[in-house]
Amino acid sequence: MTDKIYLMFQQSELDGAEMYRQLTDLADSDEEKEILHSLRADEGAHAGALSGITGRKDLRPAQAMAKPVLAIGRNLGKTAMYLAMGLGEHATYYLYQPLAAKRPQLKRIARDERRHGEILLAMAKKTAAEGTWKRLIPLDAAK
Repeated sequence: MTDKIYLMFQQSELDGAEMYRQLTDLADSDEEKEILHSLRADEGAHAGALSGITGRKDLRPAQAMAKPVLAIGRNLGKTAMYLAMGLGEHATYYLYQPLAAKRPQLKRIARDERRHGEILLAMAKKTAAEGTWKRLIPLDAAK
C-alpha cells in the first residue's frame, strides 16, 4: 500500500508541474510568470525525487489538476483560483508529513508544499487587493 502512495504522489507532482506550465502561459505579468515557473520547477524536482523512491520513470503528466484549476480561474477569477491552489498546497504538506518520518527526503518536499501554499495565498491576496480578480478567459471570449 505504501508504494502506491509514493506512486500517487509522484503522479500528483507531475500533474502539478503541468498545471503550473499551463498557468505560466496565461500569466499577466513577468512577476507572475516567474513565480509560476519557479513552482513548476519545484514540482518537477519533487516528481524526480519520488521517482527515486518508486523506481518509475515512465509516468507522464495528466490534466488531473490543470482542468479543475483552470475552470476555477475561467469562471471565478484568479483570486479564487490562487486561493484554492494555496489551500491545496497546504493540504499536501499535511499529507506528506507522516511519510516524511520514514523517508527523510520527503521533509524538504513537505516544506516546499507549505511554502507554495503561502506564495499562492499571497498571490490571491494581491489579486484581490489589485482588483485583478478577472477571469482567465472573459466569458464573452469563451463562446
